[in-house]
Amino acid sequence: MFEIALRNAIHNHYSQQFNDKDWIVNSTAPGMLLAYDAKELSDAQNEYKKKGIYSADKMVATFNFGFWTYLFTKKIIG
Repeated sequence: MFEIALRNAIHNHYSQQFNDKDWIVNSTAPGMLLAYDAKELSDAQNEYKKKGIYSADKMVATFNFGFWTYLFTKKIIG
């Protein structure tokens, strides 16, 4: 339950912050919030689109607790 509440709260926050319900996909460009996760997000998005069931809410529900907590860790550019 905590994982669901956390991911939904994060999704609601960033949807409002970016004024974009599909922020999770639109934040994968270089320098953006999810640039490090672009491949993983793109793969999930493409899979849903192939099945004809893509939605921003499905994308949010796809990723596990580790993904959401990793979102807030400092990324080291090496």
